[in-house]
Amino acid sequence: MAGNALVLPVRIAQAVLAIIVLGLIANTVSWINGHTLGHSWDSANFLLFCSVWTFFIAVPFLVAMPMFAPQFAPIYAMIALDAVTMIFWFAGFIAVAAQIYSPSECTHFNYCRTAQGAAALGAFEWLLFTGASAMDIREVIVSHHSPKSAAPPDLQPAV
Repeated sequence: MAGNALVLPVRIAQAVLAIIVLGLIANTVSWINGHTLGHSWDSANFLLFCSVWTFFIAVPFLVAMPMFAPQFAPIYAMIALDAVTMIFWFAGFIAVAAQIYSPSECTHFNYCRTAQGAAALGAFEWLLFTGASAMDIREVIVSHHSPKSAAPPDLQPAV
C-alpha cells in the first residue's frame, strides 16, 4: 500500500475533509443543543464521530504504520480499517441527509445549511474511502498473483 503514489494525497484529502466536516457538523450539533429543548440529532452526532474517528484514528494509522513500522502493519487489518471507515461515512452522510429538511424549508436556519454542507462533504469523504479501499484491495490482489521470484530455468540432463 505504501508503493502507490496516490495514497498519500488521498489520505491528506481525507484528513482535510474530516476537519471541515467536523467544523460544520459541530456547528449544527451546537446550534440544535443550544436553541431547542431536545437533544441534537443522533445522525449528526454519528457524523461528528466519523470526523473524529477519521482524523484521529483512521488516517494517522493508515499513513504512519506503512511509513514508520511496515513490519507491524498487517495489510488485511489496514484494508479492514479502510472498509469500516468507508461504511461509517456512508451511514453518516446518508443519515444526516435524510434528517435535513427540504431545501425550500432550509432557507432560514443556519444549522440546516451547515448540515447540508456536512452531508455533501461526507459523501465526498465516503468516495475517497471507497477509492482508497479499492486501491488497497487491488494492490493485495496484484501482489498475490505476481511471481515471488523468477522460476528456475529448466535443467537439461548431462549426456
